[in-house]
Amino acid sequence: MNIDDITLVTCTYNQTDAVKPCFKSIFKALGRTLPVVVINNGDDIWFPEDYVDTATVINNTGHRLLSEEEFPQRCKRHPSDCHSAALSWALNNAVHTKYAMLTDTDVIYYPTLKELLETVGEHDLIGKIGHLKEDAPGRWRSRDRVYPHFCVINVDRMKKDGISFFDKNRCASCKPCRGDTGYSFREDIQSHGWDIHIIHLADYCTHLKGASWDKHKNYRKWYNSLKGYWA
Repeated sequence: MNIDDITLVTCTYNQTDAVKPCFKSIFKALGRTLPVVVINNGDDIWFPEDYVDTATVINNTGHRLLSEEEFPQRCKRHPSDCHSAALSWALNNAVHTKYAMLTDTDVIYYPTLKELLETVGEHDLIGKIGHLKEDAPGRWRSRDRVYPHFCVINVDRMKKDGISFFDKNRCASCKPCRGDTGYSFREDIQSHGWDIHIIHLADYCTHLKGASWDKHKNYRKWYNSLKGYWA
């Protein structure tokens, strides 16, 4: 599989400088760059100048890309909820390769990523399916989902099957709690019989958790402890 056919997609919320170690770790693992799409969901439009020329930076400040019909009022009350809708918009409108690799900004990748991405043409989805309780015991439970902090999606098949990454109605009505990012997508790809390659995420990356949407999260010390993978 030609790795040229993959676009990196991520969302950021008021921590735009956090994308740099993440993408640098990917490029270092692969020994090359890839097309990059960044959806800026924050309160301002600032973005690191040295990335504007190498990435497609989409200004979604104030949720300006999404109509009220597409982006329910409940999502505007919590910054993490805009993640799902923004990713869905980007996959439908901003990705022009066959595959998209979704990543949170607070993820650092290992050299093992290269061998995994070289197999991408053999599957419709590479990633993990599970639920939030596995990652954060004691927090609210959500139904099984595709983990969005690292997965690779066959965008061509997604469009052919008429699937959106985010279905606001199903995610809102999921009981006993709402469905988290990747929940409705997991339902759809399984019902359409996708070839899903389940991986152990820790073999390929490490995830801080929360820094993609929590503007108060202190991620700099964590990134510096992993400089060997991205600097």
